[in-house]
Amino acid sequence: MPGGGGSLKEFPENLIDPGTEPWNKWYATHTSSSWVLLEIPHVIQIAGIGFRSANDMPHRDPDRATVEIFIDGGQVETYIYDLDFDDERRDMRKFNFDAWIITSVVKITFENFDADEIQLHEIQLLS
Repeated sequence: MPGGGGSLKEFPENLIDPGTEPWNKWYATHTSSSWVLLEIPHVIQIAGIGFRSANDMPHRDPDRATVEIFIDGGQVETYIYDLDFDDERRDMRKFNFDAWIITSVVKITFENFDADEIQLHEIQLLS
């Protein structure tokens, strides 16, 4: 999971911190596919997921997100979303799951079909 960007502050941890500073995003360089793992310290119930584009460089926006939700007993629920962000910055895309899911681990793989870099401002787990 490369990251840091020009500010050396653009790491995956920023994805769950909805700050507004220009560096408050995740930037993965030299890759068209990268992933993040959300490990929540307790079990939560989620109904969907949201993604917010970063503050600049629309060509870095991921085109697709594959969401893997790990459920007790080894079962994995997988959802694939075409993000289709607008060129407007900090654009939010929200997706609902088929049903409520109880989990503490979510892995999201992002793909950029147009560039060898990926950036994203925020991930929201929706309840």
